[in-house]
Amino acid sequence: MNKKDEIADINERHWEKMVKEGCGFTRPWLDLDFALVRQYAEGKLESVPEQLIEIYPTTVLADVEGKDVLCLASGGGQQSAVFGLLGARVTVVDLAEGQLDGDRRAAAHYGYEVATIRADMRDLSCIGDESFDLYSPFLHYKLFFLTFPCFYIIIIEMRGNRIKITRVMTLFDKQET
Repeated sequence: MNKKDEIADINERHWEKMVKEGCGFTRPWLDLDFALVRQYAEGKLESVPEQLIEIYPTTVLADVEGKDVLCLASGGGQQSAVFGLLGARVTVVDLAEGQLDGDRRAAAHYGYEVATIRADMRDLSCIGDESFDLYSPFLHYKLFFLTFPCFYIIIIEMRGNRIKITRVMTLFDKQET
């Protein structure tokens, strides 16, 4: 991982503390019912299971089997578990090693493979020229959770039907001239 700035350092410490305390989105989902997840993905449920309410729209889950999915700043073992159970090839990028541990625990529990990369979502040089069929934008409010609320812009390049994330910017990043 490249040198961190103050924002990344504060956020990493915050999320590692949250992991140690077992708070909220730091706990991997180890009690998912595959049949229920499949029914949700296929739009066959009249109500959304409470645990899956954060994963929407369901249409993104309908056809992920065999697809490459990037869970960007979405560590913890929740989104990756759902995508992994549905047969996607999952890569998780997160700043906190404890969050990535949750993804590895979920993968070991359910028996799918997951690639985990410790990195700041604002510097994705770690994934090089890789592209993905889908990226998971869920729960990105956590990027600046401790320091201040922030909007971000994800700049993508389409490569046929695949997505290459070329840059992630926040309102606080310095503009290039």
